[in-house]
Amino acid sequence: MIFRRKRKSDLGGGGFYAVDGPDNCFYDVAGESFRQDDIEAVAQAGSSFMRTTEGVVRTKILKPGDAPGGGRWREQPANTWDIVGVILWLVPEPTNEHDPNAVGVWADPTGHYRPEQSVLMGYIPRQDAARISGTLQRRTAPERIEGTIVGRHSRWGVKLDSDAMDALLQT
Repeated sequence: MIFRRKRKSDLGGGGFYAVDGPDNCFYDVAGESFRQDDIEAVAQAGSSFMRTTEGVVRTKILKPGDAPGGGRWREQPANTWDIVGVILWLVPEPTNEHDPNAVGVWADPTGHYRPEQSVLMGYIPRQDAARISGTLQRRTAPERIEGTIVGRHSRWGVKLDSDAMDALLQT
């Protein structure tokens, strides 16, 4: 049941989603669909790559000329997820032309934020960015946060540690 959304939660912000119960949740980054190649590159460079499988699908393979009831069964994983733990950085973007409260989520395979080499993974959802942008702008360095890159069938998403995001939203 990894990262299966049951319903949108009211845990304090637009990015929180419950996963199999209110005690197990993550914070969803916005805008990852525009950055799939970059996210995949960071995931493949990650050192904590893990593949997990949920269940098995049995498929009947029929060839031309097989008798009724013939063929053979093939088993394959039902849901295969690629999961990579990453260190991410929250960086306010007060000069962003679309939203002066925008907060970018950046990654670097080295685990350090380097403006010239880090990769933009997405953004904090607008309603929460407005709440934390000012706090982040007053700090001298970007906010470090643990996250997870999750992929399935070449589609990638970025999830942030929900406890860390909750603490940041409470400031």
